[in-house]
Amino acid sequence: MRFIVNIFIEIDKPLKEFDIYLKNISFWEEWAKAHSYKHILITKENYRQFINECHFKFIDKLKFEWNKIDFIKYCALEYLGNKAIYIDLDMTPLKNPYAFFEKDYLIIGSWWNDKKLQYEICNNLIKLPQNLSTRLIEYSKNEYNNKINMEVYNIRKIRFMLQTTGTDMFKRFMKMIKLTPNTNIYDYFDNGETKCWLMNFK
Repeated sequence: MRFIVNIFIEIDKPLKEFDIYLKNISFWEEWAKAHSYKHILITKENYRQFINECHFKFIDKLKFEWNKIDFIKYCALEYLGNKAIYIDLDMTPLKNPYAFFEKDYLIIGSWWNDKKLQYEICNNLIKLPQNLSTRLIEYSKNEYNNKINMEVYNIRKIRFMLQTTGTDMFKRFMKMIKLTPNTNIYDYFDNGETKCWLMNFK
């Protein structure tokens, strides 16, 4: 069985107030049925069904809800194995991505950095071999434990999240194992809602 995985963990506003998320969830539900995938929407109520029990205590102690969202996506990829693809709910399909998904055994998300004029690694779309998901989880745990007591992060809270479970941590790990982003993602997706979480950080 192959899986399309989305995550919505409510922070302030319920899912019904995010039109783009609802549209994309509906798309993936229908797309999965048509292409022999199973669609999984992970929520605060069901996330423990899709992660290994050994990660429960670590998730419970994570400082911010956005830490939890990022860490849960990595745990779900590990739990579901090599056939799972994680996709952020603000990644809107432009055309059928079936050929793109089937072509590669791994997919590393990307975003366009306007300042550097280049694509950079991002955790907005991920397909990994199971062993790499496990290594990513352990790396994230180490980064979190190493930084949780640093005084600078009492002020720079968003930076703490990015450095420990978020995109910056993810980018460092992928560079460490010499993987590069899939720059053709945007042949298939629009990411017009990127960084909308910044307005709702907790």
